[in-house]
Amino acid sequence: MATRIQVRRDTATNWTSANPTLASGELGLVTDSGKVVACKVGDGSAAWTALEYAMPMMQGVPNVNRTGDTSDTTFLLKGLGSQASVFAIEEASGTDKILNISDVGLITLTDGAGNTKVLVTSASGDIAVNTDKLTVAGATGNTTIAGTLDVAGETTTVNNSIVKGSTKFLKVQNAGGADKFTVATDNGNITLASGATVTGDITGVDATTLYAPADVAKASGGGSVVQVQYTQIEEPHTDTLVGRTPLTLGWFYVTITPKSANSVIKIDMSWSGQTMAYAYTHGFNISRAISGGDTTILAPSGGGDVGSRYPFIKSVGVGLHLNLTTVPDTCDLMWYDTPNTTAAVTYSAVINNLLNTASGTFCSGRTTADSDGVGVPRMACIISATELAAKA
Repeated sequence: MATRIQVRRDTATNWTSANPTLASGELGLVTDSGKVVACKVGDGSAAWTALEYAMPMMQGVPNVNRTGDTSDTTFLLKGLGSQASVFAIEEASGTDKILNISDVGLITLTDGAGNTKVLVTSASGDIAVNTDKLTVAGATGNTTIAGTLDVAGETTTVNNSIVKGSTKFLKVQNAGGADKFTVATDNGNITLASGATVTGDITGVDATTLYAPADVAKASGGGSVVQVQYTQIEEPHTDTLVGRTPLTLGWFYVTITPKSANSVIKIDMSWSGQTMAYAYTHGFNISRAISGGDTTILAPSGGGDVGSRYPFIKSVGVGLHLNLTTVPDTCDLMWYDTPNTTAAVTYSAVINNLLNTASGTFCSGRTTADSDGVGVPRMACIISATELAAKA
């Protein structure tokens, strides 16, 4: 007659509740829904809850491996102190471990020749990929992170780095979460935090325009150059002065559109030519015409009518000469203007008589006798407008 041997068995809950002390070598099976899912072997002194499991455990109930260990575990491997490897897979044709899990939680993937390719360190959470690239192969090849990606070190991309989104932002924030640099991915607008400093050169290509749309670059207390517009006239012109009526030289102008209403516009003018025989009695001012607005003659304050001080920015300078046909007259002036607008502004040269009330010829870029004779010069006239950042 056959002898039947039965091993002590019960559910994990009942084993824990009873907590017996198994005899040395005695088996205790753990069952779940009638199936054996674990086994412990007694040592004659330790109670049930103090014993380690003697074989890998398959279970759907809380892990009762030891007191306080209540995590759900389906398959549990626990190494011995004498084993550096708890779980490993060897290549089919050799003894090299292509996957190894150590007793301290190191997960290593090798190339079959012993070269580590991926190393996961449980103590620090570091993942090292020792290849020249990381490829995620799937239906689309995409890698999706549904939460926040925190990178504790440097992130380097090779070739193109693309950020796509509709009405989304690429942001760089400080430790406090304040936006310091943002890019609106729907329209490409870039925003720098107030007081941000760009070190080094910024180079624009072709039609690239760099400027601040509001208080233009008040760096270093203002004065930074925002833009320069200029007109250079190389052909001669002849105009007629009528008494002391100011004459705006319609051909001698420059137009600038300020980037900020707070900007200062610096006008520079260099005129060469020849006035009539009474050369000492002429002077220049500047006419300012704002698109869609007023036209103003710019001149020093404190001037008046005939008989009092006349408001010229700069008088015409001549040498002590007797032959007005060969010696040029000159006028170089500079004026700072605050048009308080972002509309187009046209600055034109304005000439006037100081003392003489007669009409006469006013020559620019030439002498009064414009001949090809030796010593009879041709000259250039230049006017420019420079937009300067407002003072802080």
